[in-house]
Amino acid sequence: MTMYVYDADSMVVVAEINGDSNIACESAARDNGYEDDAYGWTYSPAFGFNGGLVDSSDSVEINA
Repeated sequence: MTMYVYDADSMVVVAEINGDSNIACESAARDNGYEDDAYGWTYSPAFGFNGGLVDSSDSVEINA
């Protein structure tokens, strides 16, 4: 499964975390400093839709 971490203001994806479970992905997000209000997390990014996330080639890939 993939969890997408995004900038809460711009909705741009900053990291993609791959793991076996939600718990593993969310733990990796915390371990990498993505737990404050500046970031949001989702498992369904809705790229290209109104209110969806904006994909970025600069996003970091993390394996949980």
